[in-house]
Amino acid sequence: MKKNILLIVTIILTLAISIYSHAKKTKSRELLFTCNYSMQLHLRSVNTNISQKVNVFFYDDNSGFQSAFGKMEIEGKKHTIDNDNFFIYNETDKNGTYTVEYNKTVKRYDDNTPDNSWGDLRNRTSVYYMTFHKLDDDVFLIRGRGFPMFLCTNS
Repeated sequence: MKKNILLIVTIILTLAISIYSHAKKTKSRELLFTCNYSMQLHLRSVNTNISQKVNVFFYDDNSGFQSAFGKMEIEGKKHTIDNDNFFIYNETDKNGTYTVEYNKTVKRYDDNTPDNSWGDLRNRTSVYYMTFHKLDDDVFLIRGRGFPMFLCTNS
């Protein structure tokens, strides 16, 4: 009888410690805001057409990702765009300027775009500078170097 009680207490204690440890390891991150945009690009000089929809997600742990889906045609050959580009962002000053560093691309099974079609974004770490401007409680404007890129919302 004492062995059964001791065994039950040991199992309960082990289970409680495991749950507590797992909860500490999997601290949930919170979504700060999302951005959505559509892009159509026609480059006659290289005979390329791109049409895609992009969703961008920024989290409170200075990470995020950009999910893109669409079509690309290069010199008559059609490709499907379906990938996620992961990044980290860090404030460079106290005026809202951030570096955004792309560090990983995951192509889904149907993404057949050539790796060199996006320049350096997939081939090495790429760093961009952006500013975040809060326009309203739920609306943010993200700008590149001197031009607006997209509006974002946290609702």
